Amino acid sequence: MYLCRCADDRWRRCLQELRCYCDLDVFLTIDIRSGFWRVMPHRTEGRHVPHPFVGMWHIFAMELWDASYFNMERQAFIEVRPDNLGSFQFGLVTGALDGSVEGKLPRQRYVFTWQGSDEMDPVSGSGSLKVEAADTIFGQFRIHQGDRPKFKARRGSPS
Repeated sequence: MYLCRCADDRWRRCLQELRCYCDLDVFLTIDIRSGFWRVMPHRTEGRHVPHPFVGMWHIFAMELWDASYFNMERQAFIEVRPDNLGSFQFGLVTGALDGSVEGKLPRQRYVFTWQGSDEMDPVSGSGSLKVEAADTIFGQFRIHQGDRPKFKARRGSPS
């Protein structure tokens, strides 16, 4: 059994070290197994917690470009995996994501950094996603020292 001190400054009993049932940020966890009190930081890395952003999303609208550009090589997409890593492509821009979920629904969002290429030139940046409707997200890519295109995407069908 574990005791977790959560973001609301309360102590809670939890059954697992890596998941506090309160779903708040946890500052530390105490392991009280075998009569030992061992204080350890609460780890969130490596957690595969499902959230509404997991999956393949097909980009259907972009603020700065029309479909003939953003679907140039293939259907534009952004994919988020349960480990909060992912990938994307629109036009000739491709990249790998590394992100995390912030907040709770309905204000929950997935924020990420990314690195990749634009016509073979290295590029990087950041971005975010928000749930707009059941199967629609609204997002923005921020290209370091470049454009900041906003987009909408629909959940793709499982393959």
